[in-house]
Amino acid sequence: MPEMNGDWTAYASDGPTFIQAFIRIRTIFNNAGVPRDAVRWVFAPNGWNNPTYSWKQFEYFYPGDAYTDIISFSAYNYGGCPTQYAAWDKFDTSMKPYLDRMRVMAPSKPIFISQTGVLSVPVNAGDSSQTKSAWIEDTFSKLADYPAVRAIIYFNKINTYEVVGNCTAPDYRIYYGGSSGETGFLNIMKDSRFEKLDLNNSKWDDITTVYLGPSAIFNDVPVSYWANSYIERLYSAGITGGCVLSPLQYCPDSTVTRAQMAIFLEKGKNGSSFVPSAASGNVFTDVPGTYWAAAWIEKLAQDGITGGCGSNIYCPDNAVTRAQMAIFLLKAKYGSNYTPPPAIGTFTDVPTTYWAAAWIEQLALEGITSGCGGSNYCPDNPVTRAQMAIFLVKAFNLP
Repeated sequence: MPEMNGDWTAYASDGPTFIQAFIRIRTIFNNAGVPRDAVRWVFAPNGWNNPTYSWKQFEYFYPGDAYTDIISFSAYNYGGCPTQYAAWDKFDTSMKPYLDRMRVMAPSKPIFISQTGVLSVPVNAGDSSQTKSAWIEDTFSKLADYPAVRAIIYFNKINTYEVVGNCTAPDYRIYYGGSSGETGFLNIMKDSRFEKLDLNNSKWDDITTVYLGPSAIFNDVPVSYWANSYIERLYSAGITGGCVLSPLQYCPDSTVTRAQMAIFLEKGKNGSSFVPSAASGNVFTDVPGTYWAAAWIEKLAQDGITGGCGSNIYCPDNAVTRAQMAIFLLKAKYGSNYTPPPAIGTFTDVPTTYWAAAWIEQLALEGITSGCGGSNYCPDNPVTRAQMAIFLVKAFNLP
């Protein structure tokens, strides 16, 4: 449904309705079992919109990064044909404003020019730059230099049934077959940044794969997620395999339990290939030898990183707080005998008399944390799996 924000399309609508339809169509494909890599989902509005209706700006129609693979837009230079808005629109007016807005809207997505064309009717006949040849060479060159632009689809035809202002059956062609075409087009096609592909060329398969940009490892951690790079580094280092295998998920907003923390810390400390000795089941009364993380918990105790949560128990299913995590991380990094310097009062919600103040401040001093915002640390808040990824990557300098 291209150019859905234009007045000229039969399916033109408001943003929320279009978004609902876009997601509905995607859902139908998913439910029908169409492989994810068989289809690329392209958001393709018109760049320009009627200025009378600000709600037709393409940003209001965007379905979101989770539903879109490629962002694109249509933009034409109609030259002197229109009876309204006649202008010789060069790159700075016909392309760049929309490119800049799309980069803000979806900075992680590749950009296609889904439709473009130029007519040979100048606004000022005395201006030698107002020709198809000059426009194509200049515009295409600047598009090639613009970050994230990956493809240009040109409307190379005489549109027999179209009327553009005073122009009927407008001729958009810049390539006439063989070695014949507008000089500017033939010149720019010699540039190593370009390659001309017909619709049946098998290279489109590679292009649409390449143009997806960086792909996320975890289904629930998109590239745009605030902690994506740390979570993926944790995965690449072999410290985590996620929380769900099919589809692969990380559960970034779930809290970290003390059992999970034992594994994270020991792998961060000893490497991804480390496997602890079998559990005895005699260290903590609430962690029998058959408990799934028993060996890791007992190793954590053996290393002096934990003494449990009281009375010979470990509380494996309890959430780890940010205060507790400060101590666990620094002991795992420096050893059980490590003691940080006295606290000086770095965070407003962690007075120097707070039981873990020195550990929290040392964590901040080493750049492992900057707190939770507003000069606070939120020591009693539970640690999420996203936060844990950052703590581990920074504490153990994971690549």
